[in-house]
Amino acid sequence: MPSVVPEVSLVLADPHARLRAAIVALLAHEPDLRVLGSVGSGGEAAAAMRRHRPDVVVASLSLLSPSGRLLDGWGPVDAAVPIVVTGFETSKAVEGALLGRGATAYVAMERLADDLPGVLRRAARAVLLRR
Repeated sequence: MPSVVPEVSLVLADPHARLRAAIVALLAHEPDLRVLGSVGSGGEAAAAMRRHRPDVVVASLSLLSPSGRLLDGWGPVDAAVPIVVTGFETSKAVEGALLGRGATAYVAMERLADDLPGVLRRAARAVLLRR
């Protein structure tokens, strides 16, 4: 009997509209990944999180607050939702710092097409296992 892969819903937050469009196009080829909202700021991301209740949030590194925390300044959000951060930095130190500030994972832009779909699935699966 074939296994049923649960759908992973997500909100995408990046200030660059063209980059958001490219990520949405990339994920459109993944039948189990569904983008519920694509927004340009942390505040819009928080509103989309409340409205759509996604399994995962994909957020640009550029949306970090001045405090360095991922969700500061976004407004009330469910901090249990995994946040996968994307950015142009390739340093392991940056990745480690983000994980220490609340990110579930970091995917560098140069690896986005290869790594993002799998990272999103693993992040969503980790939440399901905690429930």
